[in-house]
Amino acid sequence: MAGPVNLILVGEDETDRLGRAVANHLSPGNIVLLRGGLGAGKSALARALIRQLLDDPVRDIPSPSFALVQPYDRPSGPILHADLYRLGHAAEITELGLVDHDQAILVV
Repeated sequence: MAGPVNLILVGEDETDRLGRAVANHLSPGNIVLLRGGLGAGKSALARALIRQLLDDPVRDIPSPSFALVQPYDRPSGPILHADLYRLGHAAEITELGLVDHDQAILVV
Protein backbone atom coordinates (compact mmCIF):
# COMPACT_ATOMS: atom_id res chain seq x y z
CA MET A 1 0.00 0.00 0.00
CA ALA A 2 1.29 3.42 -0.96
CA GLY A 3 1.55 6.28 1.48
CA PRO A 4 0.60 9.92 0.96
CA VAL A 5 1.95 11.73 -2.07
CA ASN A 6 2.29 15.51 -2.17
CA LEU A 7 2.34 17.07 -5.63
CA ILE A 8 2.25 20.58 -7.00
CA LEU A 9 0.45 20.70 -10.32
CA VAL A 10 0.49 23.82 -12.48
CA GLY A 11 -2.76 24.21 -14.33
CA GLU A 12 -5.75 22.13 -15.24
CA ASP A 13 -3.91 20.22 -18.01
CA GLU A 14 -1.40 18.78 -15.53
CA THR A 15 -4.23 17.91 -13.13
CA ASP A 16 -6.13 16.19 -15.94
CA ARG A 17 -3.06 14.17 -17.00
CA LEU A 18 -2.42 13.06 -13.43
CA GLY A 19 -6.06 12.03 -12.96
CA ARG A 20 -6.00 9.92 -16.12
CA ALA A 21 -2.68 8.34 -15.17
CA VAL A 22 -3.84 7.44 -11.65
CA ALA A 23 -7.08 5.98 -13.03
CA ASN A 24 -5.10 3.60 -15.23
CA HIS A 25 -3.61 2.00 -12.12
CA LEU A 26 -6.81 1.56 -10.11
CA SER A 27 -8.79 -1.61 -9.65
CA PRO A 28 -11.94 -2.57 -7.74
CA GLY A 29 -11.43 -2.15 -4.01
CA ASN A 30 -8.98 0.76 -4.31
CA ILE A 31 -9.49 3.99 -2.39
CA VAL A 32 -8.18 7.38 -3.50
CA LEU A 33 -8.14 10.01 -0.75
CA LEU A 34 -7.69 13.60 -1.86
CA ARG A 35 -6.87 16.29 0.66
CA GLY A 36 -6.31 20.00 0.22
CA GLY A 37 -7.76 23.41 0.76
CA LEU A 38 -10.56 25.06 -1.15
CA GLY A 39 -9.46 25.51 -4.76
CA ALA A 40 -6.60 23.02 -4.52
CA GLY A 41 -7.88 21.03 -7.51
CA LYS A 42 -9.38 18.00 -5.75
CA SER A 43 -12.58 18.11 -7.79
CA ALA A 44 -10.70 18.61 -11.07
CA LEU A 45 -8.48 15.63 -10.29
CA ALA A 46 -11.46 13.48 -9.29
CA ARG A 47 -13.30 14.44 -12.51
CA ALA A 48 -10.36 13.48 -14.70
CA LEU A 49 -9.89 10.22 -12.85
CA ILE A 50 -13.59 9.26 -13.02
CA ARG A 51 -13.89 10.21 -16.70
CA GLN A 52 -10.93 7.98 -17.47
CA LEU A 53 -12.41 5.08 -15.49
CA LEU A 54 -15.72 5.52 -17.34
CA ASP A 55 -13.94 5.94 -20.69
CA ASP A 56 -15.99 9.10 -21.26
CA PRO A 57 -13.85 12.25 -21.55
CA VAL A 58 -16.82 14.64 -21.63
CA ARG A 59 -19.05 13.07 -18.96
CA ASP A 60 -20.53 15.56 -16.51
CA ILE A 61 -19.02 14.74 -13.11
CA PRO A 62 -20.75 16.94 -10.52
CA SER A 63 -19.26 17.62 -7.13
CA PRO A 64 -20.74 15.35 -4.46
CA SER A 65 -20.74 18.20 -1.92
CA PHE A 66 -24.52 18.23 -1.51
CA ALA A 67 -25.36 14.60 -2.28
CA LEU A 68 -22.30 13.45 -0.24
CA VAL A 69 -21.89 10.39 -2.51
CA GLN A 70 -22.18 10.34 -6.29
CA PRO A 71 -22.20 6.77 -7.69
CA TYR A 72 -21.19 5.74 -11.21
CA ASP A 73 -21.88 2.28 -12.59
CA ARG A 74 -19.49 0.36 -14.80
CA PRO A 75 -19.16 -3.33 -15.67
CA SER A 76 -16.11 -3.96 -13.47
CA GLY A 77 -17.72 -2.40 -10.39
CA PRO A 78 -19.03 0.94 -9.23
CA ILE A 79 -17.16 4.15 -8.65
CA LEU A 80 -18.21 6.08 -5.55
CA HIS A 81 -17.22 9.74 -5.47
CA ALA A 82 -17.68 11.07 -1.94
CA ASP A 83 -17.27 14.40 -0.20
CA LEU A 84 -16.88 14.04 3.56
CA TYR A 85 -16.57 17.76 4.28
CA ARG A 86 -20.04 18.08 5.82
CA LEU A 87 -19.81 15.00 8.03
CA GLY A 88 -19.74 15.69 11.74
CA HIS A 89 -18.36 12.36 12.96
CA ALA A 90 -16.34 9.49 11.50
CA ALA A 91 -19.19 7.06 12.23
CA GLU A 92 -21.21 8.78 9.50
CA ILE A 93 -18.91 7.24 6.89
CA THR A 94 -20.42 3.86 7.72
CA GLU A 95 -23.93 5.32 7.46
CA LEU A 96 -23.16 6.48 3.90
CA GLY A 97 -22.43 2.87 2.93
CA LEU A 98 -18.96 3.64 1.61
CA VAL A 99 -17.51 0.50 3.16
CA ASP A 100 -20.32 -1.75 1.90
CA HIS A 101 -18.98 -2.03 -1.65
CA ASP A 102 -15.73 -4.00 -1.65
CA GLN A 103 -15.64 -3.98 -5.48
CA ALA A 104 -16.05 -0.22 -5.74
CA ILE A 105 -13.35 2.28 -6.50
CA LEU A 106 -13.81 4.98 -3.89
CA VAL A 107 -12.69 8.56 -4.61
CA VAL A 108 -12.91 10.80 -1.53
